[in-house]
Amino acid sequence: MDGAASRARADRPRVLLVSNMYPGPEAPEWGIFVAEQVRSLAPFADLSLVVRRQRGAAAYGPFLGRTAAACLRGGYDLIHAHYGFHSALIPSLLSRRPLVITFHGSDALSEPRRHRLYRQWQQRVVARAARLIAVSREVRARLIDELGAPSERVVHLPCGTDTERFRPLPREAARRQLGLGDGRMALFVGRLSAGKGLALLRTTAEQLPDVEFQMIGEGPWRWAAPNCRFQGARPHAEIATWLNAADLLVLPSYSEGTPVTLLEALATETPVVCTRVGACGELVTPGVTGLLIPPGDADALTAAVRDALEAETFEPSAGRALVVREYDLRTIAGRLAQVYEDVRAS
Repeated sequence: MDGAASRARADRPRVLLVSNMYPGPEAPEWGIFVAEQVRSLAPFADLSLVVRRQRGAAAYGPFLGRTAAACLRGGYDLIHAHYGFHSALIPSLLSRRPLVITFHGSDALSEPRRHRLYRQWQQRVVARAARLIAVSREVRARLIDELGAPSERVVHLPCGTDTERFRPLPREAARRQLGLGDGRMALFVGRLSAGKGLALLRTTAEQLPDVEFQMIGEGPWRWAAPNCRFQGARPHAEIATWLNAADLLVLPSYSEGTPVTLLEALATETPVVCTRVGACGELVTPGVTGLLIPPGDADALTAAVRDALEAETFEPSAGRALVVREYDLRTIAGRLAQVYEDVRAS
């Protein structure tokens, strides 16, 4: 390494990154969007990770202990915590280093309303942060209006997606690769939970028996139906093939930030049916890249899925153009690196 390169590397911010969810052997897709951001930051910062790789409350104790040890050990310029007080509370208490916190959705939208203590914890970490990163405009507004964040400290910066990996491919080839037939197919990717609108999706599947619903993800919401196939969690590198194989992505969530699955679908030019929550209304252009419905409306979901499968006027290339222009992983990483530099300089 020559002198100039050595000096450039020495000048990169040293960041302690703390995340209460991160891919591990038992859950390789859990928190994959955090891992993807970490990968994209490699050219911009020297990262040390303290992460929780296992689901369940029992894994929190060791995670919090490792977080405390890292905060006390020091050796970094700033801390970047993913998910509100879950990852940020210990750094806010034990470290004087500048603190950057990414709020991904529920940590700003629902958890502060769950319990008074949750709200107090969130307010504490918000007050302590040098910068707050909101993945959607709704999250940004909630941080300012309900949790008291100074507006000048809140940056709207969604997670991005890899538009080189997630790109359009021939549907027939994708289906052959996955061993799928040639019938109409709707795809769900995400946590199999009530909050993702799985009860609505089950109703829709019952009302559209000639449509095959492929379900990718883990969670308690499963049911037996001849037109529903539960594939479990699939490797992230495989999701692009599933999206290209599908006629549309269905995302009937009750709450979202900026769902990375939606960005991935748009990047592969797959039409989308989703609820108008979080940033979904900013990303999907009705009649062009998909259809939007109100949350909790099973009839509207069924009608939208039926209409989307029959639509011939979608222009899905517009969705890819949007993601490439504004949400590419490398673009987002550069903007996040600038946040780090601003924090170091302040």
